[in-house]
Amino acid sequence: MNIDVETIFQILNTVILICILYFLFTFVFKIPKKIYSYLNDLDQRESYRKYKRP
Repeated sequence: MNIDVETIFQILNTVILICILYFLFTFVFKIPKKIYSYLNDLDQRESYRKYKRP
């Protein structure tokens, strides 16, 4: 019985940790939107150049 409770708590702890990390990462990635949009723009320009070349 004791071992089962420990495993249940361990699983709950891992799930809570994953949720906290997920929310933290989404919050952190929402802040520098300009940087990511800029990088995306660079990516699009690079792909445009690749298609433009013969």
